[in-house]
Amino acid sequence: MGACATSPEREEPRVKITYHDKTKTDPNKLWPDTGLKEAFERYWTLRFDGRSGEALSIEAPYFREMVFLKRYQSFIEGYSVSKLKLKGIEIWDIVAQTDKFLIIRCEISYAKSGESKKFFVKDRWVNVRGVWYHVIRDRILFPTAL
Repeated sequence: MGACATSPEREEPRVKITYHDKTKTDPNKLWPDTGLKEAFERYWTLRFDGRSGEALSIEAPYFREMVFLKRYQSFIEGYSVSKLKLKGIEIWDIVAQTDKFLIIRCEISYAKSGESKKFFVKDRWVNVRGVWYHVIRDRILFPTAL
């Protein structure tokens, strides 16, 4: 049985997850298992907190082998340096491309300088030997990891 390693002294804050009002499925049935939901929540929390080392551990294994650590750190830390505060994520749906590869369509809400903003993401996740990992595909920032 696998689990995320966290410090026993403090409980990690988790992003607030809501579901789009047009989602006709019971939110609990959208997630193929609790491991994906936990990994998703943890990844986005770490990403906005600027904890690049911990966020990198949730990226797909091949990605970790192919990217330059400094570039990834700059990418992740850009969220925290810009003082972006994650407010919540609204799940629109989860689409299985295969039983091991899913796309989570969602809207990320954040605040910058007190102003609320949103962006839409098709967030990719892959299951490798029973563990869910985030998949980044960015031709400009990470061209070697496509």
